[in-house]
Amino acid sequence: MATLGTRAVPSRWPLLTMLGVAFAAALVFWVIAAFSYLRLDQASFGFPEAGLWPRRYGLLAHIAGGTLAMFIGPVQIWLGETRTRLTWHRTLGTLYLAGVALGAAGGILSALSVTPMFMIVFIGALEMLVAFLQAYVFAILTCIYLNEALHLHEHH
Repeated sequence: MATLGTRAVPSRWPLLTMLGVAFAAALVFWVIAAFSYLRLDQASFGFPEAGLWPRRYGLLAHIAGGTLAMFIGPVQIWLGETRTRLTWHRTLGTLYLAGVALGAAGGILSALSVTPMFMIVFIGALEMLVAFLQAYVFAILTCIYLNEALHLHEHH
């Protein structure tokens, strides 16, 4: 535990480790799932039957917005938790929100252009499940962090 003035501050290493893992996972996902589409040729969008080439603009907007959100998110959380550089925190928060909006708009545009309705419903339900799991995990992590912060002086 570090001491800040008269107030003890819990160690930041657990948070930094989790955010580093999230950032690394985002980078691996981006390289595997998104990078190939940036060549902007029809061959990089898969087989012609897949129908991704006609929907490339929506897909590229989805990738651009998702990239912003994935890589700004961990930095945004770190700046907010450490309460440092709050101007950057607010600016990156605005960019994060713009990235989420762009990614969602691109995904919806791509999905509605050709995909049958049952696939849209299935993928939407899957996305809601993933969002619920992410919210649950971050709620648990927040509880662990707050528990550590509230019980600084207890010795086991």
